[in-house]
Amino acid sequence: HTIQFNEWLWVGLPLVAVIIPIVWLLLTRVLFPMKGVKLAGARSEMRERLRLLGPTSRGEKWVLLVFGTAILLWIVRVPFCHWIGLTTVAANGQAVPRLTDSGIAMSAALVLFLIPTDVKKRQFVLDWDTCKALPWGVLLMFGGGLSLAASITATGLDTSMGSLVVGLGGLPTWALVAAVSAITIFLSEFASNVA
Repeated sequence: HTIQFNEWLWVGLPLVAVIIPIVWLLLTRVLFPMKGVKLAGARSEMRERLRLLGPTSRGEKWVLLVFGTAILLWIVRVPFCHWIGLTTVAANGQAVPRLTDSGIAMSAALVLFLIPTDVKKRQFVLDWDTCKALPWGVLLMFGGGLSLAASITATGLDTSMGSLVVGLGGLPTWALVAAVSAITIFLSEFASNVA
């Protein structure tokens, strides 16, 4: 079962709603208390920095719109695919969306190459010179980890590795969590954490 964003939201949102105030209190009242400290000029400094940025450019507005659309599609991908008929039927009879999270990201990047910011000067929201400045090494490392994870699943290596630790099922919960944590830490020394 693939956990969709809206399903994860019911787990993650309550945790965030509880943990963020706790962390804020811990940081500001316990670990780094600043009783009686006034940050003179902080508000005016922030206003000045905001003023120096200037108004939002046409390209920045397009990036905001395209990225916002990508985020929305990532959140509602499955119902959206069902709504527009972009599904295929799997062997078990379930409808599987044909649009993936990666497809949404690639489409958003491609759209940024196609939207002009200045037609006369032939300038677009994203051009190749800007694209060359991206940290491609990090992106390739992350993509390689995702590819490795997909190949581990496709070859059945994940099932084989899982069957090696099936004997741990009889342990008490605390011991099982400790054993799985230790195995994960040990494996992360040899394999990609992303995978």
